[in-house]
This record gives sequence, structure tokens and C-alpha cells, in this order.
Amino acid sequence: NITNVPSWYTNNVLSFINASVSAKEKFFVYMAFHQTHHPQFASSMFFNTSQRGMFGDAEAEMDYNLGKIMDYLTTMGVENETFVFFSSDNGPSLARETRGGTAGPLKCGKGTTWEGGQRVPGLAWMPGKVASGRVSRQMGSTLDMFPTIAELVDKPIPTDRYYDGYSMYDWLFTEKGGNGKSKRDTFYYWPKDPNPNKGWQQSLHAVRVNQW
Repeated sequence: NITNVPSWYTNNVLSFINASVSAKEKFFVYMAFHQTHHPQFASSMFFNTSQRGMFGDAEAEMDYNLGKIMDYLTTMGVENETFVFFSSDNGPSLARETRGGTAGPLKCGKGTTWEGGQRVPGLAWMPGKVASGRVSRQMGSTLDMFPTIAELVDKPIPTDRYYDGYSMYDWLFTEKGGNGKSKRDTFYYWPKDPNPNKGWQQSLHAVRVNQW
């Protein structure tokens, strides 16, 4: 039953956290819910409960399960040692219309290099390290997560290669000495499956530098 998948995901994450904390081991969890995508669904607990239809039901269930995970971090006493970052890999699926989300005032959505397809919000949480209630409009990318986590756990990354990401430590962890400034001032807008030999459609579409 596909509608049981969100709770199955969540219960497995809780078990993994429990086992890791009990063994006094560090842990990494990448959690990606499916129900907000096509085919869209919600369990009986959330089906037909929101004003936003099936998309809203799916979002509500995702929110509920994320809340369970966040609460469990506190229950296990590791909330001050756990970095949580919530975001999306792309904008809304316009092909799904009302069941695909919205980018608000931004143009277009998923699969495009317009802002509506690429620009998404991000939420960072780590009590005592990430300031509560702080809002920043500086640039960041999910490409930056790897070097950020490496710096957070004080693990050097190999120096024999080039990385597309920058550590967001100084930007995010202002309560641990960070200066609140992002190291990223440029973002390149590439299409899906880029290939300059196929013309401009498959080449670099745009470059953002600071706010331009």
C-alpha cells in the first residue's frame, strides 16, 4: 500500500537515529518524501483534510512526519548536536498544475532555468549554532552541503579535485563564530543534459552574480 510509505520512511529513520545514538555513533540521514510528487497520495490520516486538495494533503503529511523526526532528536537528547537542513531540489512541476505546487512571483518551474525552476527556499536548524529567526537572502546551493557538513564535523575533504560547492559554515553558524556571509556570489544556470555542441538550448543559459 503506497499510502503507508511516508510512515514507513519515518519509522525507519527513527530506528536508525535510535541505533546510532545508542551506539554513540554520528549519523547522516538524507530524507526525501515521495508523496508530493506524481503519483500524489496521502494516507487515510491526511486524505481530504486540507483546503489545497491532494497536494495540500501530501504536504501536511510530510510536515507531520518531519515534525516527528525533529521531536525525536530532542527525545534522544541530540538536538544540539544535529544539523538539519530542509530544502527542495527544484521548483514546482507546472505540468501538474494545481497538484504541482507554486513558485509564487517567480517565473516558470521545474525543468527550466528561470528562477521559478531553480530558486527555492532553505531552512537550517541547529540550536546554539544556527541563530533562531534569522532570515538571509544571500545565495546558497545544495551543492554547498557537502563542504559545509565536512567543515561542521571537522573532516578535511580531498584536495586533488575541484568542488562546485562552498562551505556555508560562516554563513549559517553565526553562534559558533560565523560571520553571517555566504561565500557564494555566483550561480550558473545550466539546462538538463547540457551539451554545447547542440546549440544554445543545451548550453549555459544564464549567470547570476550577487543580486543580478
